[in-house]
Amino acid sequence: MAAQNLARAVYGHEEAYASTDAFLEAYSRGDAAACAALYTKDATVLPGDRPVARGRNEIEALFTQIFEEGARKLTLIPDEVDFSGSLAYEIGTAILELSDKDGSVFTDERRYLTILKRQSNGSWQIQASAWRGAKAL
Repeated sequence: MAAQNLARAVYGHEEAYASTDAFLEAYSRGDAAACAALYTKDATVLPGDRPVARGRNEIEALFTQIFEEGARKLTLIPDEVDFSGSLAYEIGTAILELSDKDGSVFTDERRYLTILKRQSNGSWQIQASAWRGAKAL
């Protein structure tokens, strides 16, 4: 959480981080429906290792699969954040904690991009997100 707090201090826009906090909390609970609810209705997720997910139903199915495969915790370390009008983006490193079938816990590092869109009620939702492995192919 320290990285997120640093980004807030540097970039401001505290209200935009409420959706990030809610996403991280839902992720740590393994709650695919709550994760998907934080995306806009027409959002797109581009996971580097799976098919594209469009809309909340597909996004929920994606996170259900991710949690069933052992995803347990997600830490975001933002490198770059910017806001312009009703859009914001964040680029950074994601550290995933996963467990395999025998219960062994390991971590995986990935690069991510998230685009947030301010809604008419002032809240922020995820419009698009993408991630890939951190190591060059």
